[in-house]
Amino acid sequence: MLNKYAVRLLNKGQVIAAVELYRKAGRHAEAAHLLAQLAESSLAARKSPLRAKKLFVLAALEVEQFRQQAADKAVGEAGKEGMMTAATATAAMTATMMDTMLRTDATLSASTVGGERAAKRAARTLDNAWHGAEALHFWMLG
Repeated sequence: MLNKYAVRLLNKGQVIAAVELYRKAGRHAEAAHLLAQLAESSLAARKSPLRAKKLFVLAALEVEQFRQQAADKAVGEAGKEGMMTAATATAAMTATMMDTMLRTDATLSASTVGGERAAKRAARTLDNAWHGAEALHFWMLG
């Protein structure tokens, strides 16, 4: 239901509403992807670089929320297994976090319109969350 409603919002051109929907549903990776797309389209249209920078920052903050959510899930699963050493708990947390990120990449690939190229862009959003904001910041300083 959530994806159908989000697609309907996107078809109507209500991208910000779709971002809010994903944020409220706890789907931070999808929200980050949409925000990064908005920032890139703002740059391509040669609109305000400050607006694009703010959108990139919002996308990066959503990626951070996604990573925090994955880490919390990993800690919860490690705690269910009983008492562990710190190294074992860290390894379990990393494994669970990577599994969650890979599943999210697959979900983004399946739900993103535009095929393989759009899926690569979605994965790049998760990997290099702050790069767009950083690049625009330095460009605006110069």
